[in-house]
Amino acid sequence: MAIRRERFFWIEARDVNGFTRQQLSHAHQGLIWAWDRCPVSLHDCAESAAQRKQIWLLRLKNYQDHSTVQTFGVLLKKHLQVLLFDFLLTPAQLSVTSSLMPMISSPSSATSSRIGLNSTNDERNGTLEVEPCLSSMAVSDFNEVACRCSSQGCENCSGVGCYRCYQLACPDCSGSGWKDFAHWSRNGYRIDCSSGQPLASLAPVAMPVHRSDVWLRLFKASA
Repeated sequence: MAIRRERFFWIEARDVNGFTRQQLSHAHQGLIWAWDRCPVSLHDCAESAAQRKQIWLLRLKNYQDHSTVQTFGVLLKKHLQVLLFDFLLTPAQLSVTSSLMPMISSPSSATSSRIGLNSTNDERNGTLEVEPCLSSMAVSDFNEVACRCSSQGCENCSGVGCYRCYQLACPDCSGSGWKDFAHWSRNGYRIDCSSGQPLASLAPVAMPVHRSDVWLRLFKASA
């Protein structure tokens, strides 16, 4: 079985002012620059000024073995301990969040099943997951978001789809099992927290418009 060498580490800041959130972003970037054992990227996934909240994703990729993941996890915990001391924050305000499961499909009134990306830091990390289980009511919801690249001969799931049989080379899910995973990654792994639960957002990110860009467009239009 091919191994999907990608791990998600989520950092969440709560009840923190805008200046401190900006300084935390710079500190996280410093951690990324200091790490050289495998590729790692930092993504600013969600921010709510009203809730004084922000979520970052540290994405570890193409590591050689599990010990690299463990070493990065230990380094990240030490990194947060330093930040808690430097910014006089409590663990309730800044933490590595292992329970964050970005929802792909919100549960309806008919079912309590939640469909999202697994947050457990093992080989299932970042792959399609259903909690607590795939009930008959949730099958149609699951089929709407699941990728069709899964192996029909998988003994683990009998062809329904699981982290063991999704194809790593799939251009849509990249082995995660979610048919829109590639779209979500290109969009910067954005998360919408406005509903009170983390919902993976496929909406395009609005880019800032600079005054020089506006004048350039007007010049081209008049030419």
